[in-house]
Amino acid sequence: LTSHPSASTRQPPAQYMTIPVPLENLPEQVPPDGSYAFITASDGTSHPRVTHVAVRLLPDGNIRTSLGRSALREIATNKNVTILWPHEELSLIVDGVVEDCTLKDNGTGCVLIRPVRAVKHQRREI
Repeated sequence: LTSHPSASTRQPPAQYMTIPVPLENLPEQVPPDGSYAFITASDGTSHPRVTHVAVRLLPDGNIRTSLGRSALREIATNKNVTILWPHEELSLIVDGVVEDCTLKDNGTGCVLIRPVRAVKHQRREI
């Protein structure tokens, strides 16, 4: 039998990396072409809804986007969302809370999201 290092001393492989992003540094971490991202919302009883949206980072650090009817139904019961800016090397993932929603005449809504946590995450290979 060979001995294995304990879980506390093992280092994760270098290709697996999550880097915390301080929220005050979020503007510098959003990709230059970051006006579009994916947002996930879930009411907690079904699969998360993933939507490709236009996003805007506001000077106060909040994020503004527009969601369709289905995503609005999800956030009506669960205000927690995740925004993903995918990248081939380090993707930016931001967890946030919906602070405000203004409904439009067409049933969609303009949503204000307050970021609560952000990380850059390196992709994992198969």
